[in-house]
Amino acid sequence: MRVLILTPRQPQETGNGVTARRHQLTLSNSGSLVDILEVCLNEAAVIDKFALSFQPDLFHLLHAYRSGRPFLDSSQVNKCPFVVTLTGTDIHEDIYHAEKGKTVRNVLSRAAAIITQNRVTAATFPQDFPNLSDRLHYIHPGIILGKAPYELRKNHHIPEDSTLFLHPASIRPVKQNLELLHLFDALMKTRQDFVVAFCGPVLDPDYGAFFLQEIHKRPWARYIGTLPTANMPATIASADIILNHSLSEGMPNALIESVVIGRPILARNIPGNAAFVDHDQNGLLYQDAPSFLKYANALCSSRELRQRLGQARPTLYDAQEEARQLTVLYQQVLEKSRKPAR
Repeated sequence: MRVLILTPRQPQETGNGVTARRHQLTLSNSGSLVDILEVCLNEAAVIDKFALSFQPDLFHLLHAYRSGRPFLDSSQVNKCPFVVTLTGTDIHEDIYHAEKGKTVRNVLSRAAAIITQNRVTAATFPQDFPNLSDRLHYIHPGIILGKAPYELRKNHHIPEDSTLFLHPASIRPVKQNLELLHLFDALMKTRQDFVVAFCGPVLDPDYGAFFLQEIHKRPWARYIGTLPTANMPATIASADIILNHSLSEGMPNALIESVVIGRPILARNIPGNAAFVDHDQNGLLYQDAPSFLKYANALCSSRELRQRLGQARPTLYDAQEEARQLTVLYQQVLEKSRKPAR
């Protein structure tokens, strides 16, 4: 089986890139021939040119809008079946947008299968989009942990006796990096024994420039730049608490890595996070600024709480099982596409 994964062109350390490479590795180990093509919105011709040489049996789109729009403009949309994996942006923002929403709904209605790797989305999607629910499939996510070392505290001069919060996310409005910084301003008024580190590529230049200006005003905050994916597990393991303050998420790989490694999570209570953070089991979910401050203060104060929430779950997200489920779905899609239409 020849599978061509389409993913938005952006830094490889972002979620879509990490997921695409994981799928390529595990599906290839399972016997499929898999390649990845990164595309921009106006690159339908790039898809046609690549497909001419690769000759895929099936396309797998990561991101219904950013991969789906150029795919719909290509000639491949009428030649091969395709499946699409929903992102948090697709299902919580773009589908309700006047222009983007038309594309997203067109992609979903033409896809042979719609994939979500978020169990909360899998539960709510049929009620929200009943006309599309018959093609929705839940694939339990997997993760592959990189093994490259990274000494977070030593490299960034973070005292050993301070509580270290880490926010692994790209720098852009949907991730709410700046707004998270402001939440910690309030915590700083009551205690000064913590450091907050942000890491990830700047994807919104204007937002990122202002965010970095604000970082430099705060001695307790660090921006450590973009780290290779292979270094992220060591970086996460070096922190005391992992943060997520996003407005929407589909499958936050950094939170999944945190659960597997065993680091407590402090995250905004949105569906994308609630699917992976069991409140008071492997992290704490906050609704608003007061509950954020309550939980952040508790995590700073209690090593026992951090240890209880930070129990490693190394087998919970099996990448080979994820590949097996994807392979079964691909085979079902291909078998159905070969049957003559009635």
